[in-house]
Amino acid sequence: MRTFYNKLITTGLLISSFIFFCGIGGCVSISGLVTGDVKSGVTLTLTGDAAGSTTTSSDGSYTFAGLSNGTYTITPSLTGYIFTPASQTVTIPDDDTANVDFTIAETGDTGELNTVASINDNMISISGGTFLMGCRPEDTECHSYESPQHSVTISAFKIGRYEITQGQWEAVMESNPSSFPSCGDNCPVNAVSWDDIQEFITELNAQTGLNYRLPTEAEWEYASRAGTTTKWYCGDDESCVNDIAWYDDNSDQAINLVGQKNPNAWGLYDMSGNVSEWVQDWYSYGYYSISPLTDPTGPASGSDRVKRGGSWSHNASYIRSANRNISSSDIRYPNLGFRLSR
Repeated sequence: MRTFYNKLITTGLLISSFIFFCGIGGCVSISGLVTGDVKSGVTLTLTGDAAGSTTTSSDGSYTFAGLSNGTYTITPSLTGYIFTPASQTVTIPDDDTANVDFTIAETGDTGELNTVASINDNMISISGGTFLMGCRPEDTECHSYESPQHSVTISAFKIGRYEITQGQWEAVMESNPSSFPSCGDNCPVNAVSWDDIQEFITELNAQTGLNYRLPTEAEWEYASRAGTTTKWYCGDDESCVNDIAWYDDNSDQAINLVGQKNPNAWGLYDMSGNVSEWVQDWYSYGYYSISPLTDPTGPASGSDRVKRGGSWSHNASYIRSANRNISSSDIRYPNLGFRLSR
């Protein structure tokens, strides 16, 4: 009897341990391999039906074990490197395992960004879709004019992989208005007004025969979010911001070369930092409440234009995906630039 009782206790402990480590829904594991320029020391962050983090071993492998069945997103990060893809989401409906691999490459290989042709060469095609625009009700940093959050459908368009650089501006306009000219051709042009940009676009379109323009505010946020619904496109934890943006904590209070931080899932760089970006729209305080459901273009008129994204001089709150600000169209700030759409 004592032997049977001991076996019963042991069996019960094993079952309890299995449930504790594997979850009531099953014993799911997610593993994978990071290959490329670096293997060890890459941080993998798990979000979704469970949260956690781990780092790769010397051969680039990693594992998240003891999970319940569900949906999970795995996001790799390492300062100075970019990943393909930027993140992956997997759904595991039954007891199973999933394999999720990434490729890592050192940032900085942006190519030549001081020619007219390089502008078109770095346009990214964005598929149309529907997203929630504006600040989530639970986000305490929201400005009142970032609400209400509302559903918007966007048609397909193209947008620049990078902010327009000083070299590209000079190739079109034969001048460089930037406040940081010593940063070089591959740094974003800055200290340009909305009005200045319209002159640049007119000249660029005349030279190329193409139809460049500023993105609408809705296009900009749709492209910046790249399918995410979190505070920043890297997640809700502020610790991820250093990997995607030049902002006041890491910028040395100056602009930096484009393309040095991790891109979003659609391959767009610096959407959250380096320089804030002019968009096409006029500003109206209550526009989000009356915005069209499809391809909104902003109010028909106004006194100020909208600018989106944070910059090298802003804190993390200002580089949230929903953050928006305004300025007169003739203002030139050293932390303000733009990217183009077609």
